[in-house]
Amino acid sequence: MFIMVKAFVDDSNISASTSTNNTVQLIKFMQKNTKLWETLLHITKGKLEIKKCSYTMLQWVPDANGILTIDYNQYPDIYVPNSENGEMEAIPYILPSTSYKLLGVNITADGNQQKAIQEISQKCQKFASIFKHIPVSCRDIST
Repeated sequence: MFIMVKAFVDDSNISASTSTNNTVQLIKFMQKNTKLWETLLHITKGKLEIKKCSYTMLQWVPDANGILTIDYNQYPDIYVPNSENGEMEAIPYILPSTSYKLLGVNITADGNQQKAIQEISQKCQKFASIFKHIPVSCRDIST
């Protein structure tokens, strides 16, 4: 059994892993490290942008043939106290198959690239539609 947590905290990645089957312990470890990151940001006059934060857990379990596959269980959110007001703020759990945008690129923890491909395709279609209606002569293209 191998479990890995990948947290996407304010445009930064935080990872943790364990070879035990103790997801509760791993989530607590991530919560502690996220609180430490929030405190460090606060001390340096920064701020953790919770709306930019999420985490996912990759837990590999053997299937009927003994082949390791990703377990798509739902896990609880991580709660971090805000250093400015002391209120607990939730960092949501996202499934490994859920696409999220990190520094302008759509990615998923399980490697599924369909959302990124779909977004790029939509942008290409939009720009092709715009270019189709722009008057350009053959001479403009060749120079």
